[in-house]
Amino acid sequence: MYHSKRSNGIYYIFYRQLNGKLTCISTKEKIKSEALKFLSNCEDEIKTRKASKALPIQIRQ
Repeated sequence: MYHSKRSNGIYYIFYRQLNGKLTCISTKEKIKSEALKFLSNCEDEIKTRKASKALPIQIRQ
């Protein structure tokens, strides 16, 4: 997970989904310190979601 500033001056967060697809989210911020706060909150949210994800159950026939 990392952040990058595009030519429009807005910072974006890039991360890989579980299937390997690269995805970006706009922070809607032009100030780097505010974008880093957003990145930190986003990392915490993703960790929480991964921790609470239920494990798949296989049913035998």
